[in-house]
Amino acid sequence: VLLRPILKKKMNAEKIPTNADALVGKTAIVTNPISDNFPGSIKIEGIEWTAICQNNSFEVGDFVEIVEITGNTMLVKEKKDE
Repeated sequence: VLLRPILKKKMNAEKIPTNADALVGKTAIVTNPISDNFPGSIKIEGIEWTAICQNNSFEVGDFVEIVEITGNTMLVKEKKDE
């Protein structure tokens, strides 16, 4: 009974993104063209990943933002300049 509050606090701790999950929201550069129907590839932190997009296309050298990671494929969108 005395340990319940401590254990509950530990169990409900905020999840910290690790490994690939930490890449969501970061900017990557396109290394192979990506279009709505065909996957391409992006490079982030020196690692190349397969990437797909929705309703858009990107050419080599474009900067994109990572939206989601499913398996070893990243969903990307246009990078908005800030």
